[in-house]
Amino acid sequence: MINARSKAFDTLLAALLALFAVLFPLTAHAQSLDMVAFTMEASGTELSGPGEIQISARVTNTSDQDMAYPVSLYGPSGDMVSAFGENGSVYLKAGQYFSWSGTYAVTEEDLDRGSVTFTVRYNMEDAEGNIYEVMQEAGIVLTYLGERVSLSVTRTLEPEVCRSGKVASVIYDLVNSGNVELTDIKVTESMNGRTQTVGHLSPGGSQKVTFTATIQNTDLTSSAKIEYKAEGEKETFKKEVEAVTIPVAKPDLKMSLSAVTPNVNIGETAIMRITFINNGNVSYSNVTVRDAKKGEVLTGIEIPAGTTVERDKEFTLTEPTTFKFTALLSDNTGETREMTSESIPVQVYDPQNTLILTLDLTCDHETLSELPAVVRFTLNVTNNADNEAKNIKITHGSVNITNIASIAAGQTVKLERDVQISHTGQFRFTASASDSLGNSLSFQSNTVQLSYALPTAEPTSVPVPTVAPLVTEPPVTEEDLNPMLVQGRQIARLLAMIFAGLLAAGLILLIAAAVSRAVSKKRSDSAYDHLDLAARRDYGRDPDAEEDDDEAAGEAEKEEAPSVVRGDRDEVTEEEVTTLRSGVTRAMVHDPLDVDAPEPEVTEEDVVKAQEKRGQEQEAYEDDGFRVSRRRAEAPAEESTAKEPEPPAKEQPAEEEDKRQRRAARRRRNVQDGE
Repeated sequence: MINARSKAFDTLLAALLALFAVLFPLTAHAQSLDMVAFTMEASGTELSGPGEIQISARVTNTSDQDMAYPVSLYGPSGDMVSAFGENGSVYLKAGQYFSWSGTYAVTEEDLDRGSVTFTVRYNMEDAEGNIYEVMQEAGIVLTYLGERVSLSVTRTLEPEVCRSGKVASVIYDLVNSGNVELTDIKVTESMNGRTQTVGHLSPGGSQKVTFTATIQNTDLTSSAKIEYKAEGEKETFKKEVEAVTIPVAKPDLKMSLSAVTPNVNIGETAIMRITFINNGNVSYSNVTVRDAKKGEVLTGIEIPAGTTVERDKEFTLTEPTTFKFTALLSDNTGETREMTSESIPVQVYDPQNTLILTLDLTCDHETLSELPAVVRFTLNVTNNADNEAKNIKITHGSVNITNIASIAAGQTVKLERDVQISHTGQFRFTASASDSLGNSLSFQSNTVQLSYALPTAEPTSVPVPTVAPLVTEPPVTEEDLNPMLVQGRQIARLLAMIFAGLLAAGLILLIAAAVSRAVSKKRSDSAYDHLDLAARRDYGRDPDAEEDDDEAAGEAEKEEAPSVVRGDRDEVTEEEVTTLRSGVTRAMVHDPLDVDAPEPEVTEEDVVKAQEKRGQEQEAYEDDGFRVSRRRAEAPAEESTAKEPEPPAKEQPAEEEDKRQRRAARRRRNVQDGE
């Protein structure tokens, strides 16, 4: 129980520290007040109306230390006096003082109050370095010389919260704060609509006016209108008192008692805690708590509305004690009532006389084949304490099994009981006894589980079952479990087939187009008419000149077929065919492309025919730049055949002759290709 003593010591220490924390700031504040002296003087304080007065202030550092923070002066309205020192503040060294003089404009409210108050403020540090503010006030009394009509009104509610069906009172305290007599003072209260009159009130005199009303289930609202006159005057002065609510009382207070230390050793301190939970709108003050055996334990407790209040009380115990607290509650409705807590026991133990019992339980059957059944329980009770145990009661639940008069220290008592049970489950026994201090103690045995099992039947011949033929069933597929999956796969397969068909059709069309292009190309290559693929040809120049230019460029040995479009030919006479064939036969004795072959023999007749052929082709050029091989329709065949042969060409040098012969050979080949 050393822990309980430690807790008690800690609680006491915390209380002392809290008290020190409360008292220390007060001491520090008192020392700071002694450090600065503040006085005020004024002249012209006797006034017949609002006006200015002359004032002077003096602040002195009475200590032997320089002030670390400035001192500031504030006027009656709470504003800093900027003319005091530098921007309203001064620093004072040890023993230094500062004086200031100025004026102050007295208002009507100041005259009504009869005084004005100035304040100095400054900061101080305590021993721990914490900064706090110090304030000192100095007042100036004002005297009003003229007539002043003034009535002061103070309202009091009794009670502040009223219980339903009770009477609520509103009390007005009327004070003549002016210097003339007041007459015909009328007070009208809104709570009940009544008016009360005070006929005469001397300067400085007072009078109380009370209004009452019975509150029901709704709140009451109080406000007042007051009229009065100065003696001998016709003017009526008016004053209003603002509205205030008198609520219907709704008390909701709960009290509970608990033991902070429910078990202590003999001579140790037990802590009891009482808790008040106020959820209502009724407040309680000066609450007193008493115990049935200990007497008055707590006083002066305040329980405001809507709060929770806890109070602890320590008790030094030498024997087991049961606490029961009663609270005397006075509330702000004017009523007083009592509230009593539940009884809370605190056990007190003697370490040298501690009672310790051990219970060991067994059963002869753990499995039952029939119900109800009779079973035998064996309970061994052992006294493990150093002193004798007396009057031990053995129970099972609420059933008393037996009583043991006494068990010596270290002794074991064996108990056997045949018990008829009607159900299975868990079974446990309890031993109850009191120790030397009267504490009631209970000890539990171990738990025994009894279960039920069907009796074993006699063995019988087991018939041979007929095995049913095997039935093969197709396994469950994913399609059976998910029909949507099958439908999706069918759609995907259909789309794949369509795509494959489109792909095959495109491939066939591609092959057909390739074959068509090959056939067209072959036909174009074999066609009678074809286009010359030369990049450029000037049909206005002499073909012989073009061939000379080509040969000069190094292409004399390369065959060139002029780009010709063969058109429809006119009918060719038999004589022309014979003539052309005879000329070609003579020209093509050897292949002209074979460089090793001898040059073909060119007769004068071949030259004449070639020139005639060239002349016909030259005349066949059309405006679009293409050359046509047919004869002109208007040229009679007889003219072509009967034309006079040109005279033989003049002899040319050997090189020119060679070129001419090669050109003639090419022309012959062109004629042969045309056929």
